[in-house]
Formats: sequence, structure tokens, C-alpha cells
Amino acid sequence: VAHQPGAQMPYDLAVSVEFCDGDRLDGGICTPVSEGSQGTPMVLSYTDDERNSWHNPDGPAEQRQQLYDRTESSTATTTTARAYGCFCFEPRFMRGGKFVLTVVGVDRNSYADEPYTIRSAYTDYPKSYPLNGGGTESCPAPGADAGCWFTREP
Repeated sequence: VAHQPGAQMPYDLAVSVEFCDGDRLDGGICTPVSEGSQGTPMVLSYTDDERNSWHNPDGPAEQRQQLYDRTESSTATTTTARAYGCFCFEPRFMRGGKFVLTVVGVDRNSYADEPYTIRSAYTDYPKSYPLNGGGTESCPAPGADAGCWFTREP
């Protein structure tokens, strides 16, 4: 998010995500999926809290890490997802071939128009990340009994 030199960031961003279900194409038309298994919207939003990654929700407190990195310059604030978050798409969403992002300004302290840029990358998965105290861990591989499944019933 851009901001005027010397000024604070005018708002934060929340990004809601809607995927095309590649396993439920009706005559080639996408069946949209925008909620997780608990019926809550799929939204990416920044927090600077240390959290457990989705694949280890009950892990010990000493394993928690930040899910995002945030850097600030005099004219912009950049937020980047960290490997520890194990951000991935369900395999059926990859088969669906498209997704829609809806971006909303939140926690505003100004209504001045300020530009923002969203960058995404399609990259290899799973990623590895450093553990607190040393060593590395790998994110779970995608699969029905493994990782990257956020919308199936528990």
C-alpha cells in the first residue's frame, strides 16, 4: 500500500478469495467456492501475532511464528506471506484453473485515494521453513489425507 512520504499507511488490506471448483464444472461453468469447511469466508488478512500454521493448529507455543513479513519505507508498506504459513491451494481449485480476489481497505485512518498493488506467484509446493530453535520443517504435501484441504468437512 502506497502512502505519502513521511505519513503512516492510510489503510490495511483484506483479500477475500473465491475459487473455481474443478471437480464441479456445470457444462464448463465454474462452481464458485468462497467459504471454508466451517462456513467462514476465505480471507487473507495481516496480523503481526505469532500463530500456529494451519497444519499444526494445536502445536506448542514455542513453535508459533509470524505468518507474514511486513516492511515499511517512507512511501509504501509491503506485506509478504512467509513459508511458515504453508499457503497453498486445494488440488480441485488448481484443476478449476481460476480464482477471484476481492480487495477491501480496512482499519482506515484516511479516505484519501492511495494506490496498492497485489502480486501473486504460482510456485512449487510444499515449501520448507526454519523452526524456532533450529532445524527445518516441510509443509504437508497436497492430498486428501495430507494438506491444502480447507473446505472439506472435518
